[in-house]
Amino acid sequence: IEDNALHAFSSDEGLSLEVVDSFPLTEEMIAEAESKFPPAETNEISPMANQPDLYPTAFSADTENYHEPFAADHPVIFTFYIYNTGDASASNVVVEYDVDGVIESGRRATLDTTIQAGYALKVEAQVTCPNAGDYQIHLTVNPDHTISEERYDNNSVTSALYTWVEFADTYDFRAVSLTAQDYPLNALPVNVPVTYQFAVANVGGKSGSVPIQITANGTTIISGSSGTLPAGYAQNYTFEFSLNYSLTFNLGLVV
Repeated sequence: IEDNALHAFSSDEGLSLEVVDSFPLTEEMIAEAESKFPPAETNEISPMANQPDLYPTAFSADTENYHEPFAADHPVIFTFYIYNTGDASASNVVVEYDVDGVIESGRRATLDTTIQAGYALKVEAQVTCPNAGDYQIHLTVNPDHTISEERYDNNSVTSALYTWVEFADTYDFRAVSLTAQDYPLNALPVNVPVTYQFAVANVGGKSGSVPIQITANGTTIISGSSGTLPAGYAQNYTFEFSLNYSLTFNLGLVV
């Protein structure tokens, strides 16, 4: 097992955002958004057409790869969606979050992409709470209204209440991802060495190493060690593996 660049979960320069998916909105998704924020009854002139309408939703901690309690003063991955239910695209959308109503430096970033009308983005954000406790994370898109929208009353969403516990002397290693480079996992070549990449994270508060196993249908085929992983960091690793004949199998990463 070879290791690649070590990378921190946090960013000192500002809020870290990553777009992980983009897809067209269905009629059901649009109906859901409109049901949560119905148009207010008013005698004012209707908003101009051909404007975007940004709607963040499903804002929560990534409990598929991580679980509570989370370590205080270490970034936690949150995911959310931004719907554009309007009639025009929106570019360079600003995203901002506060913790219990407090906005601090580093809690704002700009998405360097365009959300087309009738489309949605799935976004990952890294959120840090400095101390152990219960918090509400409030996320807002287009907070300064620099993008002209059909409405602004649907631009915010608040996560559920989470308990963040400090792990000063605790290990917490996670198997983050396992992918094949250059090939989809359901179409691997035979008799050709394939390079795989996987990531292991230490989201606890104590630096250390952990055994690593790569399994095929539950049987260990490669074993090794992570090497020392500092608290709050992740490490990418690579290995090569080739198949002698065609078969279907489940490849796993165990730490």
